[in-house]
Amino acid sequence: MKKNISILIGICFCFLQSFAQNEIDKEAKRLENLCRKNSRTPDSLSFYGKQLLSHGKKHSHLKAIIEGYFALGYSNSLQSKENIAITYLDSAIAYKKEASEKYFPDMMRIMRNKAIIYSRKGEFNTAERIYREIITACKANQKMGAVALNYNDLGIAFKQQGKLDSAVVYYKKAMHIWDSIGKEAPKTTLYLNIGNAQLEQKNDKQSTLSFKRGLKIAEQYKNERDIYRFYNNLSISYRNLKQYDSAYYFLRKLIPYYHTKKLVYLENLAYMNIGNTLFQERKLDSAEWYLQKSLRGLKPTQQVNSIGENYRLLSYVFFHDHKINLAKTYLDSSNAINVKHHLKSHLVKDYNLYARIYEKLNDFKKATEYYKLEKQISDSIYAAKTAKDYNELLVEQNVKQQQHKIKDLSNTNSIYKSNLFIAFLFILVLLVFSIILYKNYRKGKKEITQLQEELDVFKSTTAPIEANFIHLKSKAVLNTIDILYIKSDGHYLEIFTQDKNKPEIERSTLTEFLNTLPEGDFIRTHKSYIVNIHKIKIINSTQLMLQNGEWIKLSRTYKQDLKDILNKE
Repeated sequence: MKKNISILIGICFCFLQSFAQNEIDKEAKRLENLCRKNSRTPDSLSFYGKQLLSHGKKHSHLKAIIEGYFALGYSNSLQSKENIAITYLDSAIAYKKEASEKYFPDMMRIMRNKAIIYSRKGEFNTAERIYREIITACKANQKMGAVALNYNDLGIAFKQQGKLDSAVVYYKKAMHIWDSIGKEAPKTTLYLNIGNAQLEQKNDKQSTLSFKRGLKIAEQYKNERDIYRFYNNLSISYRNLKQYDSAYYFLRKLIPYYHTKKLVYLENLAYMNIGNTLFQERKLDSAEWYLQKSLRGLKPTQQVNSIGENYRLLSYVFFHDHKINLAKTYLDSSNAINVKHHLKSHLVKDYNLYARIYEKLNDFKKATEYYKLEKQISDSIYAAKTAKDYNELLVEQNVKQQQHKIKDLSNTNSIYKSNLFIAFLFILVLLVFSIILYKNYRKGKKEITQLQEELDVFKSTTAPIEANFIHLKSKAVLNTIDILYIKSDGHYLEIFTQDKNKPEIERSTLTEFLNTLPEGDFIRTHKSYIVNIHKIKIINSTQLMLQNGEWIKLSRTYKQDLKDILNKE
């Protein structure tokens, strides 16, 4: 009897325990669904995420803990609080071992979101490392769909760095996976990304083909969101190809859809694209109407990139309509936004348009200042990108060199491993290198000495330069005898004379201006300089010193021209 009672109690206990666990699971699932439902509303997502995390910790419910941390991380990510978001995601990832195979997809999703945040922060090396870790794990678990998704994300990270060729490589890897497992629907995103990369590469014909292929798949699977994204991108491709009727066709499909869905930003972006297309056709009145309409609609969205671009497009319209003061007013608005938000690529366009406006106003000094600003910003963008690319290339080369070194050392015979052989080889290479350097030095010194002697002979035997007056566009008149050198500065030339501290400014090219100077008295010494031969005092391998003590660049390309003139005389 006692034994039966014990069994009955045990069964009841198991039943109650199972019932309690079921209730815990149901509550966790309810809160998870609420998090998913509010995934675009940061405050609600945070509220339910905290409840889910608290529930998970109270009942040692692993899935609830992981999803609670993820919800809080995603909520902060939506609010651009990247560092806080990463902290919450790392808290979820700390359970990776416990999650094991059961929650493997969830853990990969969390790691992928972490990589996306690092990519958004510009920390691409960290993002790439995480993506590769996910790809390796997914391949090991035969989760090829997840591999394709992460290849796509890796491509996006490379595109954000401006490495478009690398981006396309990873998009195509993802495409190959979807082909191999027979899935068509996910390829729409890849065709969008490939087409966008081709757009940036100015490969408009290829981008049009990519967008058309993607549109066909999106229409097959009735993927409404992607269908309209393809419409938008096709309108841009056709506009770049100057096929304006096709561009209008797709733009006019967009507006009713965006209006119905209450997508205010996208609707007004479509109006802006219509205005831009009309401007390309130089239909200025219609372009102004659409751009004014889009500007009114964009302002409440606070999308600074698009608002600034809209102002600049209106400035272009007024500039081409010869309403110069109005063009400057709208450009001032564009520039204020781009300066405030440090949008360098937009500033380059602003400064170029400012320079053109001031040229129209005959204020060449101001125009020159803005051309210089345009060049400075362009150079700074290029320098930053080049330095980053160089550092990454250097790291890659160092890794490759180390790998080759290890491989070579493991396969080399014992004699080549000896310190004596390495020392002998090093001394031999050093000796050969030193001999080459010495010979080049002697040859260069001899060449410069000879050139200097030829210059002295030229100056002592050539008749003095005759007075020759040239008239500049600024109405200034210069005697060529007084000119020391001419320097190219963007679209303008700076003409330096021996009696003035400041140069005269002329809008011209060095090639055009050289043709106006007396033949045989002036020579191009560099892509940016013309020099009066009679004013040269000293010649060395890479520079010339003039009579006023100023040094001017002498490039190898033009050194032979100088030799020819001196030998000829």
